[in-house]
Amino acid sequence: MMKRKFRTGDLIEVKCVDPTGCINNDLSELHLTPCTTRGTVYKQSGNELVLWTSLYPDREGDATAIDVRSIESCRVLVRKEELV
Repeated sequence: MMKRKFRTGDLIEVKCVDPTGCINNDLSELHLTPCTTRGTVYKQSGNELVLWTSLYPDREGDATAIDVRSIESCRVLVRKEELV
């Protein structure tokens, strides 16, 4: 589980287990899936880490929320002040 805090604007890489859904399939195929996500930290609070994964010049963009209890590891790729 993630114990560190990231600063808003840092570009990070998160390795976690991602829940999967199952509709009209064999339940034996349902499992947690390893996932790597890279994005810019939007906010971190409680059990939630929210990353911008795409930013557009004319609107906000795409984001993903990750339950911090599912995080196996994370690292800073670029600090906010290093981004141009």
